[in-house]
Amino acid sequence: MSNADRMKYDHERIEKTLKALTSTMLEELARRGGKREADKITSDGPRGRGSYSDPTLANVVRKMDGQIYDPVYEAVRTIAVSLNDMASLAMRIDDQVRFILDTSERRKRSETAICEACLREVLCTPKDRLKSGYCATHYQAWLRAGKPYRAQFEHEVREKLSAETQEA
Repeated sequence: MSNADRMKYDHERIEKTLKALTSTMLEELARRGGKREADKITSDGPRGRGSYSDPTLANVVRKMDGQIYDPVYEAVRTIAVSLNDMASLAMRIDDQVRFILDTSERRKRSETAICEACLREVLCTPKDRLKSGYCATHYQAWLRAGKPYRAQFEHEVREKLSAETQEA
């Protein structure tokens, strides 16, 4: 099976599943599995003669006996977690499709440049931008120095960096 066929098959399977899950069906599932069955039980069940009422102990004993397992609650919980995961994956797929189809988005992500002062590679992301040809560190240093002549500033930065690497 080719990659395209596999993606088509997966897409059709997801569509089929999601078409079956209408909003009314989801509301009904949430209503049925909204609370564990054990939480709905109010009586402690039959007691023998002479015993006293200890609801906490009775609840612990029921849990230890495994009588509380509520398959409807667990199924609804699994469906909710799976739908949440599908929504997260759908957003990731949207981002990837936008990256492939939108050239401006691809250009934003793949653009790199070199800082003219330190010759470091700048990724040109929102957190690592190139301003006036300099990385953020050297742009701020250039501004603090009062925007001196660029060639002189770049020469001074490179001399500092080479002195630091020789000391280390």
